[in-house]
Amino acid sequence: MPEEVTGAQMTTLDGKSLKLSDYEGKVVVLNVWATWCGPCRREIPDFIAMNADYKGRDLAIIGVTMEDERNTEESVKNFVKGYKVDYPIAWVDLETYKALLEPGYQIPQTYILDRQGRQLYKFVGYAAAERVRSIIDQALEAR
Repeated sequence: MPEEVTGAQMTTLDGKSLKLSDYEGKVVVLNVWATWCGPCRREIPDFIAMNADYKGRDLAIIGVTMEDERNTEESVKNFVKGYKVDYPIAWVDLETYKALLEPGYQIPQTYILDRQGRQLYKFVGYAAAERVRSIIDQALEAR
């Protein structure tokens, strides 16, 4: 996980502050996405299902995005409402966004972090739900 991300201050859609350190002790799935991204639209329902299936099991799913001309605050809020996204969505600044997307600068990208905040796996492109669940299960079993 890039250093610029671990301490980054993020802001949720409802204006609350969020940092990865807030989730210490939990397995974290951090998904970088945008409203206009086709593969993102395909995988977000999987993350919504995972959020329900793992409820109460020390898992946190967080979506991160950055505002641009195609990914406005209004379009993100409409997307979240339309897809019924029930996990936190946070805005990140340009520096954090770039750090998350290095070296290829493509989305989606999905990080899976262990309970200590260390990166276990990084998906570049569409993250197949079965593979994500397998890594989550291993991380939840580890202590």
